[in-house]
Amino acid sequence: MNISDISDINKYYLINWFKYYDKNDFKLKELFALISEDDQFVEINSSDTKEIIQFIKDNYEIGYTLIFPIYSQDFKGNSLNDFCNQAKRLHHEIYKILNFIFTIDKNIFKMNLIIPLRDVWKGPRPIRTKIQNLLYKQIRNCYVLTPTIVDKAFNQFIMNDDENKSLSLKQKEQIIDRSRSFPTFYCYKMYKFNNDVINKIAVSGQRKSSKYPERANLPKYNTDVIVLSYNMGERISNDSTGYLNRLHKYKCCFASNHRKIRGSPVLKFYEILSTGSLLLCSNKDMKSHEAIGLENRINCIIINFDDVEELQNTLNYILEPSNVEEINKIRRNGHELARTIYTANNRYNQFKQLLNNIINIKG
Repeated sequence: MNISDISDINKYYLINWFKYYDKNDFKLKELFALISEDDQFVEINSSDTKEIIQFIKDNYEIGYTLIFPIYSQDFKGNSLNDFCNQAKRLHHEIYKILNFIFTIDKNIFKMNLIIPLRDVWKGPRPIRTKIQNLLYKQIRNCYVLTPTIVDKAFNQFIMNDDENKSLSLKQKEQIIDRSRSFPTFYCYKMYKFNNDVINKIAVSGQRKSSKYPERANLPKYNTDVIVLSYNMGERISNDSTGYLNRLHKYKCCFASNHRKIRGSPVLKFYEILSTGSLLLCSNKDMKSHEAIGLENRINCIIINFDDVEELQNTLNYILEPSNVEEINKIRRNGHELARTIYTANNRYNQFKQLLNNIINIKG
């Protein structure tokens, strides 16, 4: 459908940036199939920023609901360079739209703007700054959906973030009030349970101690904790499951969040569980674990970084061959959690319910 055909205020219009990301990516395909079958959702296929801006200019006094997903890992191409170039272009186009909206008088702006973020709130700085401008400008109809759990810790992050030093208390409160938690759009391929795994614990991803101290330090405690080479281009490629294939080979894989962004499970949590590998995670972000259904020694193992002896004992327990039945039971429970909870159907229901709640609150 073209953006010029929008005419029903009771529908959700999802702007499909088809030029920049591929909705047939296996992480998104099933979810978009469900959305396309729902009469309340209408996909708008447009990569013409001028067209979108013109539509907003002509209709901002009407209560249409526009959804602008901001993805940063769903681009075409197999290299990190492809990803970066496309991400920059998309962010530039989104910035232009947000910048235009910011010029409209808030008292007569009646559109509902829903901006789902793929990544945590601390995303691309120019985009994030412009979104925050919209939120604290008190455009009543603008909301952000963030994977970050919107709780006391999130509130403190917004209140204390260096970038927000110039904002008033009221402006910071407005940002918090217009933020809603939504875990992730992604629905991962479910792998067959691997009974012939490599008896190692794999760590992957960025390992700078200033950002991910648990990832950086874990290999120091046991020689069977190995570091997987990490190719961002491989992981984000639309047509590659190479990263998941490698996780699938190991008995256990470790995931942890950025040290400054607790309360927002990184995608590795979902990726590891979908492959059937044992999810090993840190005790530094328990709220995040609880929010996505993780239970220690039930469907994952949570390791205590505050007690070195206990940490080493936990690693030895996982790697001990005689404990394979217990470990496999936990692995299977985690795999089943991914199969039954992190599904396209559940993501779709969560997304629609959240949108309905926002519009009802507004109404």
